[in-house]
Amino acid sequence: MKPLFFLACIALGVSACELKSKDGYATDTIKFSKRKLSFNTQGGVDTITSESTFWWIPNGMRIDNTSYEFAYENDTSEFPCCFKKDGEFVAVVECGIEGCFTIKKIEGTWFTIDKVTKKTLVFTVTPNETATPRNLILPIEAGNYATHITVAQAAE
Repeated sequence: MKPLFFLACIALGVSACELKSKDGYATDTIKFSKRKLSFNTQGGVDTITSESTFWWIPNGMRIDNTSYEFAYENDTSEFPCCFKKDGEFVAVVECGIEGCFTIKKIEGTWFTIDKVTKKTLVFTVTPNETATPRNLILPIEAGNYATHITVAQAAE
């Protein structure tokens, strides 16, 4: 198998194969400063930075153990405007001119995620006055590399 991979690298050029790890998956080209955030019941603000500017938020996320996909405001909308499931809007999305690939802000009922620069995400979490812990998983992609950021908040 390795000889075939080596021949493919030669045929495609070395740069195409430099992004592959030993097991064949793409390597981490984003290099986030951290991928797990933990908040106490009071909430707060935390920032994650990346070394790369080439990454995006794909079309879904998990909020409080439920998966949500981008949804359109109406049938004529050109770009997605929110996350929803079964008609319930859970997070409003502010996209840039290129649509999903330039999400600038995601606002949920208990969190806000701001992409303040191409390398910086700021997470703001409101106080949790319930008996249920909160969580979200934000998937991130860059080429063939996929990862996620996990946010957890303690319950009262």
